Amino acid sequence: MFSEKAYSAEHAAERQQIREMVEFERYCRDYGLWDEMKKIYREDTKVKISWFEGFGNEFVEQSKKMPGSKHKIYNTVVEVCGNKAAAEIVAQITSRGEIQGMMVDLVSDVKLLYCLEKESGGWKICSIDCIYEKDNLIPLWEMGNSLGAASVEKCAQKLRKSYMFLDMILEGKGKAVNGELPGEDRPDTVSGLYEKCRTWLET
Repeated sequence: MFSEKAYSAEHAAERQQIREMVEFERYCRDYGLWDEMKKIYREDTKVKISWFEGFGNEFVEQSKKMPGSKHKIYNTVVEVCGNKAAAEIVAQITSRGEIQGMMVDLVSDVKLLYCLEKESGGWKICSIDCIYEKDNLIPLWEMGNSLGAASVEKCAQKLRKSYMFLDMILEGKGKAVNGELPGEDRPDTVSGLYEKCRTWLET
């Protein structure tokens, strides 16, 4: 997806500014800085993740009802092309939920792909997509409770391998999950998203 422009001396200052912006957007999501989060989006910003698909302002309002998850950010790469830019965050999302009456910690490895555009007021986020790599459940010990591995495995067989446990947790919260999201278990969905972003960036 990214070219040598992501590490060349050209646009280095702008790349740093964009890197700080997208990482701050995740910080706002984690710690409830909703007004600041809205300022980073355009009016027509599109967000497409496991439990939400819609506009940025709507995403902020729905996020208020979905607290608890945290993002651990490992790497961020940015490419600038004129007044457009693309950024990708390599992250791990951690959250706590319940399966079969037992509390579990969910750990999801993802990549968040941002498209941005420079306007008179500075850079704004145009879209956010998520690429799901894999996830894992860590059962929390509770007296008299145990997580039924066989029943979980049977349920997981019907779900996408890239985000099956996330799907199970969200369904338990009454959230419908899109089964066609980009994920490493379906490389064509990832390459298609990258191609779409590259075309947008260079147009």
